[in-house]
Amino acid sequence: MSAAAGAVGGVVGQLAKSLYNCKVIGSCGGPQKTKLITEEWGFDHAIDYKSLKTKEDLVAALKAVAPQGINMYFENVGGIHFAAAMDVLAAKGRVAVCGQIDNYNDAEPDPCTFWPMRMIYTS
Repeated sequence: MSAAAGAVGGVVGQLAKSLYNCKVIGSCGGPQKTKLITEEWGFDHAIDYKSLKTKEDLVAALKAVAPQGINMYFENVGGIHFAAAMDVLAAKGRVAVCGQIDNYNDAEPDPCTFWPMRMIYTS
């Protein structure tokens, strides 16, 4: 879940945990937000994206907490967050795209930063 400490990400993560007993991994910015989503909202893991610099750093952080890959991904941010999640998507993984806040104010959209075939064929 990207933007896990936001209004949408927070609710979706809590529903996934409480209703479906999913292992919930949230990405958010800063130690206060990571503490919020794990200690108050019950997320299993928090990734502080502000402490990471590249897509590869995000991929490594995701693989550390989801070594078998991500089965379900709720997209709110776009950019390197979306690209990293697609690199860690498990075979038959599912993606719900809700937002792309990373690009809302851009005059020109960023070029596609992931290979869409990964959504069909994962390794």
